[in-house]
Amino acid sequence: LLQSHPGLTPVTFTPLDPLGGEPVVMGETVQVSIAECGPTVVNVELEPFSCGNDPRLLQGVVTDALTGAPISGVTVLFGTSVLATTDQSGYYQVAGLPYGFPITLRFSPPSPYLAQDIDISLGLCGVTQLNVSLEKDCADPVLQGVVTDAVTGQGIPIVTVWVEGVAATSTDQDGTYELSGLSFGTPYTVRFSPSSEHEPTSAFSVFVNECGVTRRDMTLTPICDDPVLEGRVTFEGVGWGDVSIEVPGESGTTTDQNGYYSMPLLQSHP
Repeated sequence: LLQSHPGLTPVTFTPLDPLGGEPVVMGETVQVSIAECGPTVVNVELEPFSCGNDPRLLQGVVTDALTGAPISGVTVLFGTSVLATTDQSGYYQVAGLPYGFPITLRFSPPSPYLAQDIDISLGLCGVTQLNVSLEKDCADPVLQGVVTDAVTGQGIPIVTVWVEGVAATSTDQDGTYELSGLSFGTPYTVRFSPSSEHEPTSAFSVFVNECGVTRRDMTLTPICDDPVLEGRVTFEGVGWGDVSIEVPGESGTTTDQNGYYSMPLLQSHP
């Protein structure tokens, strides 16, 4: 010793374990009265190592990066070894991992989620919490559909489709349209602005799907003249006047002196 140590002196015995290896024994500190001259003998009996009620664990919850919903069936791998699989609540727990240096874990989810590799270092004892958010491998959300005539069933071209505050487009020759640049979880107000040949429609709200296509078709009612029943009544090719013409629910009319008549209808008669 380089100097004297009067009274009791703490002496610490610390076993050196391989980095990341599981410790076998626990260190110990003892109070020693060191003799001023000559040797002082201190024998130490080491105890088996134990984390006691604070074992080394890795645990966490795996969720959808967009919705926050738990993801079940995600396997946690260290190399090629499957350590755990998330339950219905997205929870997993792993014991016995090495400590003291970074290790790489892979979280391998079911389709359509993307796998993720994460580096983490664990302490000797205690719980390490590692929550993971996974993204889906899916097509960007789009809104699409077809605009048709309520009478003919044919697609209507050049109808402007508005997503208020976001984007607008026009239907093609088949009446189809597509709008991109939309986000899942956002309410959008959609309007269809037809030409003067069709009646305008009311706006409506829509939420797009998280992945791929959300379909919204629209049927437009054509604008037409009021219904009129007209023609000519003849006898042997000659117009016949004063013929009474009656239609249920209508006011009726008569032919003129040349046999012609025209009667505006108050309602349609499908």
